[in-house]
Amino acid sequence: MRKQRNLSRAFFIVLAFFFCQNAHAYFESYPPYKFKDGPPKSLESKPVVDLDHAEYRSKDGHIKITLKEINWNSKLLIKDGHQILMKLHVSEADDLPFPNAVYWVDIDGNGFKDVIVLSSFRGCGIAAHFDHVDIFLKKPNQSYQKISYDTLDADIHDFVTLNKNGEYEVIITGFYEGKTHNYFSYDIYEFKNYKLYNADKKFPGFQKYIWFTSKENDKDTTHLSKKERLEFTLKKDQSILVSMAQPRR
Repeated sequence: MRKQRNLSRAFFIVLAFFFCQNAHAYFESYPPYKFKDGPPKSLESKPVVDLDHAEYRSKDGHIKITLKEINWNSKLLIKDGHQILMKLHVSEADDLPFPNAVYWVDIDGNGFKDVIVLSSFRGCGIAAHFDHVDIFLKKPNQSYQKISYDTLDADIHDFVTLNKNGEYEVIITGFYEGKTHNYFSYDIYEFKNYKLYNADKKFPGFQKYIWFTSKENDKDTTHLSKKERLEFTLKKDQSILVSMAQPRR
């Protein structure tokens, strides 16, 4: 019995070590796509600032972004001209996500570059994968609409073009704790009228719930009822926050 307990303890130590590593888009062992198909075509863009590149200024001088972190104190400032889109100061004592990277890229195809902020709650265990995303969609009148949501393993490759028409959708990942098993949930959302709308019905394979087992798995589970799946996805839909950015001058 003692040997069995020691083996179990060792297993959870290894599991905790695995989950505290740096995360990437999706869970490669439990992906939202079939192993044989590989990942969908995604947005290819490099961050303008991250933890290794602290400052960025556009050639015309309008966009200025700074991200600095010293001793678990993180400061982020995003400006468009005199408009301050985001001013954030996070310390270790705060229950807030730490910004990791900022992208400046047109994500909704309207010809204006948008701002995407990827942040992490920096937990451990499965919580090491809990992330946050803020998107500032720029409109023709130079104002921005802000979209915020929580996800797992936030990455620029979450922005995909499933029908390969150049229009990007976003995959939002969740973690569903069932009565007997746990699952990674994947839903697809599309940009429309400067908001995110659930588009699971438009794309085969979504919504998708992958049973978190001890081996690799790419199969949509049959263990959950339709009601369970719909209720959890609805909570995810309702958790996406949309608001007009209130830029300060």
